Amino acid sequence: MTRNEVMPWIGGILGVVYLLLLYCPLLSAQRVSSLGSTIDVVGGLDKNPRVLGGSNQHANSYSIYPALSFNSQGAQSQFSATYAFGWNRLAAQPPVDSNSHIASANLQRPLSSRSNMSLSSSFSSTSDVQTMFALRGIIPNEDESGLIALFQPVAVRQSAITFGTNVGFDHRLSDRSSLSFGGEYSRRDYKTSTITSFSDQNGLSGNVSYSRRITERSSWNLGYNASYYSFRNFDAVFSNSVQFGISSQLAKETSFESSFGVSHVQNSGDSSYSASYEGSAGLSQTVKRNLFQLSFGQDYGHPSGLDAVSRNRRASLAVSRELGQRVNVFANANVFESKGILDSKVGSRGGGAAANVGFLLTQRLSLQFGAQLQRYTQPAPFTFTQKRLFASLRYTHPNLLRSR
Repeated sequence: MTRNEVMPWIGGILGVVYLLLLYCPLLSAQRVSSLGSTIDVVGGLDKNPRVLGGSNQHANSYSIYPALSFNSQGAQSQFSATYAFGWNRLAAQPPVDSNSHIASANLQRPLSSRSNMSLSSSFSSTSDVQTMFALRGIIPNEDESGLIALFQPVAVRQSAITFGTNVGFDHRLSDRSSLSFGGEYSRRDYKTSTITSFSDQNGLSGNVSYSRRITERSSWNLGYNASYYSFRNFDAVFSNSVQFGISSQLAKETSFESSFGVSHVQNSGDSSYSASYEGSAGLSQTVKRNLFQLSFGQDYGHPSGLDAVSRNRRASLAVSRELGQRVNVFANANVFESKGILDSKVGSRGGGAAANVGFLLTQRLSLQFGAQLQRYTQPAPFTFTQKRLFASLRYTHPNLLRSR
């Protein structure tokens, strides 16, 4: 590896190690800790004309996804960490191999009777993070969602290294109001890509918000966010936004959130600027291991994964449901549209969907059958459609090691 290829890896590893070191002093307290493991062995049929020389044929594909998860719960803090590796081979001529890595860590602890702190880091190295989650039937959690840019360089099999770390503080002002603030650093590196639209980038942002409870089940909030993005191939950009939001607990396990605001974006090179609205709405329900999530949104002045900053619109749906004690159904779908602003002139559009049905064979062994579709319709150099039918055998051991 060259120096430019090694540095992002070092940054990602240091971020996760930093959280581990911060967690170490907490070991002296009485804690319940567990280490779990999961292995997915996947086989199927893929149809991707870009890889198969433009033909309309199918090719066999094989994948292995081992993963580890660590959780530790104490009286004053909670720590979790995950790591997953993915190896995939498409039996084309010649064969096409790809490797993926995803890691995340999260620490939450109170600072006082009124204040709490959260600190998290995430890291990935892959050309197709959507498939990494979809074939394992996993919905990314909040710590891992930053790893998924709207546009992924799947069509050209260009690996992207993504790293992010953020810290947040929450302080309860009274029984009805609270103040939150935090900061985040992110980096996306395309290694030695010669494609101008794949621009290495760094981002630094800060936010502050005030929340006040209206009733026992609803509240409103007002927030401000400022971000600075620098790019290898484009001028740096400063963006800031103000949003007003409402959240409501519709039922015991059902919540609704919405927000609306304005965003201002300025180019550091020629002082040109642009402004537009931002907004989002989301509905989620969690009952035991059953999950339903629906969200819509538009952000303005943030990267999409292609070129510099864009106006990004997106919608997503995720469902995970148990049918009896031995059958589980999973489905996930998303669509997006990005339009470049300021220096960025390239727009992109695409989406994907995946679904599988799992059957529990034994306490730790299950069998899944599923399908996946990925499609990009813009921009023209990266358009592609990939279809996949697959079956997987999963071994799960949630308590491989346990200490108290």
